[in-house]
Amino acid sequence: MAHPDLAPRALTIWIAALAVAVLAYLAAAKPGPWYSRVPEIRIAPSSLQLARGQGVLIRDALVIERTAGDGNAVVSTATNLAARDYARVAWRVRGVAPGTTGFLLWNTDVEPDRVNRMALTTQGGTLLPADASSDPHWLGNIRGIALVLHGELERPVEILGAEAGSGDALETLRSRVREWLGYARWSGSSINTVAGGADGVLLPLPLLLFATLVVASAALAGLAWRRGRAEAVPATASIVSIAPSMVLLFLVSWLVLDARWTFELARHVHDDGLRFAGKTPAAKHLALEDGALFAFAEKARAMLPPIAADAPDTPDARDIPGTRNPPDPPDGAPSGVARVFVVADSAYLRGRAAYLFLPWNVWSDRWQNTLPPADQLRRGDWIVVYQRRGVAYDAATHRLHWEGGSELPADLKLLDHGGALFELR
Repeated sequence: MAHPDLAPRALTIWIAALAVAVLAYLAAAKPGPWYSRVPEIRIAPSSLQLARGQGVLIRDALVIERTAGDGNAVVSTATNLAARDYARVAWRVRGVAPGTTGFLLWNTDVEPDRVNRMALTTQGGTLLPADASSDPHWLGNIRGIALVLHGELERPVEILGAEAGSGDALETLRSRVREWLGYARWSGSSINTVAGGADGVLLPLPLLLFATLVVASAALAGLAWRRGRAEAVPATASIVSIAPSMVLLFLVSWLVLDARWTFELARHVHDDGLRFAGKTPAAKHLALEDGALFAFAEKARAMLPPIAADAPDTPDARDIPGTRNPPDPPDGAPSGVARVFVVADSAYLRGRAAYLFLPWNVWSDRWQNTLPPADQLRRGDWIVVYQRRGVAYDAATHRLHWEGGSELPADLKLLDHGGALFELR
């Protein structure tokens, strides 16, 4: 005997199961109490100070372009937080490379001469919130906090601000909802799937809906089994009778995810239209995250010698030499095609710059941050240095100082947008 009256109640059961799943998550994940009257404090990027590294404030983000000589970028701000009231600190960051580590620093009035440090977890190109209250030195009044990024920056890192909160259940839930509805940038899979919000989601929406589906299905099965016993219906028949309700629960969960994806796609279409519509190809490049590199490359390309009309085509960017043990630079370059050597600390910037300098004969090490051997360079070669340590230029002697003590006679042709173009003499 079936139980058709369960189908209309399936949605109610699904909502109840969602509430159970959310409450279970909050009980396990909230760093603070269930309820607190302390307001959340948000720190805007304009209130942040870049103590180490190189960066610029662009619209609503502090963009870190490179770290300092010791490999660190430090962003700080003054605060006046009561440690007992604020258990959670979150840095809103985008574009953190897998090899980059982050640390939360703070100073208190109880230990004014001590700088405390807590390691931050990197996930999805961002930094997860820190449960600062778990550290025994999180006490008194917090007079200032700082973020340290250590390691090679493959591409610019955007800091959208910082947040401090009590970490109570309501604030934790609000944070998860903001993540689910947050603006997620295009990625390699976002045109087809959305994991459930912005980068670094602590509770992915698909996982929550899966848990809800499991709880709701178990509740339906329990109700069917209980009614089956009362009506002397075999257990198998009772379970089979709830199949339509199970399908309905699955479709509801799928619809929620699909609505989230459609909403995100509509936002992307609108924002990208405002960003790129009506612009020339060059203006579109300048509107991208690596627009500064493109601007530098455009100026540098105009200074390179023109390519002869009878010069053969150069390889595609995918064929640019560069391995863990880079081969010798391409000797015997085709007549009329200048040799251009691209060096940068960031692997992304090296590859992107190498592409932008095609169809000249370009060399770049795609895998390691290495410089071309000085003894393989010759007069007339061009060197592109973009945000690269270990290279210095003496304008008085026209000498380019290479990593390892080598010196090369060179003329500085361009210095702009964090890059330099040299021609060897």
